[in-house]
Amino acid sequence: MSNAISVELAEFLVSAADESSGEIGIDASYSGRCMYGQTCLGLTFENIQSAFGLFESLRYFGSSNFVNLTHELADFLAGCSKDGYGYGEILYNTSKSWPAEVLLPKD
Repeated sequence: MSNAISVELAEFLVSAADESSGEIGIDASYSGRCMYGQTCLGLTFENIQSAFGLFESLRYFGSSNFVNLTHELADFLAGCSKDGYGYGEILYNTSKSWPAEVLLPKD
């Protein structure tokens, strides 16, 4: 079973996705090739460079927990695999899941 990311990181990702005009998305139940039905947390991007923009956005999120969130985001991304996803890319981490207490953004 995978470990959920923190509620605060999830809230930041929802905010980033909402503000990105579709450039960033969240797939809380991604299941890719060779995953045999296992699901995990994935972040979708129109282009992979948008992933690095998350760190810049995190600076303006207004969290007093900035350093810990930066480390958590870096750890998530460091454990990711990459795959094509329709018209963009997905970075997914098979050891991470979405916290149940945070609602996903609407498409």
